[in-house]
Amino acid sequence: MSESLLITVIADDRPGVVQLLSDAIKLHDGNWLESSLSRLGGEFAGLIRVKVAADKKADLEKALADLHEHGINVFNRASTYQGIDLRNVTRLSVIGNDRPGIVEELSTVLAKHNINVEHLNTRCEAAAMAGDMMFIADIQAYLPDNMLQHDLQELLENLSDDLVVEYDDESNCN
Repeated sequence: MSESLLITVIADDRPGVVQLLSDAIKLHDGNWLESSLSRLGGEFAGLIRVKVAADKKADLEKALADLHEHGINVFNRASTYQGIDLRNVTRLSVIGNDRPGIVEELSTVLAKHNINVEHLNTRCEAAAMAGDMMFIADIQAYLPDNMLQHDLQELLENLSDDLVVEYDDESNCN
């Protein structure tokens, strides 16, 4: 029987962090199922979902904890994730003038309408002509059965006159 672990990682960004993690997982016959790893503010941060045999779970957890000696902080917990119905997943970008509170505004609308955020990446970039800072959010979200993409677009664009919502052409919703 196997178990699924969700591993959270934080470390100073440097070469070799992923190798140390993958070595520990492989050494304990774990299967690296999925991950989201990135450099953020000079730090390495990530989430990894791993499947491991139940009789090797404790040893893997100890090996991951021992990575602290290499400056890698690891936290883990059991995961019961079973997957989602991908028919209602949509990918979009929200673009607008940067301002304090914009993530709170977006997340409030999403939560209020029972929209589950699968992935959220945000950044600020200088606008091409004016040089003002533009906020950009790339979102992958799971929409409730009674919602279509244009419903979500209207909700988000109503937050501010300057917000524009653009959909990924490969989104699964209509």
